[in-house]
Amino acid sequence: MSKEIEIPVEVIEALLKIRESGRFNMLDSQSIVYSMYRNRMNFAADWLVNISSSGKVSVNSIRYFAAIKELDNVIKIANILHKSV
Repeated sequence: MSKEIEIPVEVIEALLKIRESGRFNMLDSQSIVYSMYRNRMNFAADWLVNISSSGKVSVNSIRYFAAIKELDNVIKIANILHKSV
């Protein structure tokens, strides 16, 4: 049984903005996080990375793909609501 990860709303909002830009493949986690930093979405980017004791930054793939899955759920719900209007 896996522990569910609670995704901060700021992370979902940042991912949605980047997705809507159409500039990146959403599976390219490194480019997405880099774009978050460039666009001052620091909280979201910080939440998605690990920083080693030597200062090396890497994307936390478990958090990243949990956030992508949550984003997909949000988009599906939005589409359902849009169709019912």
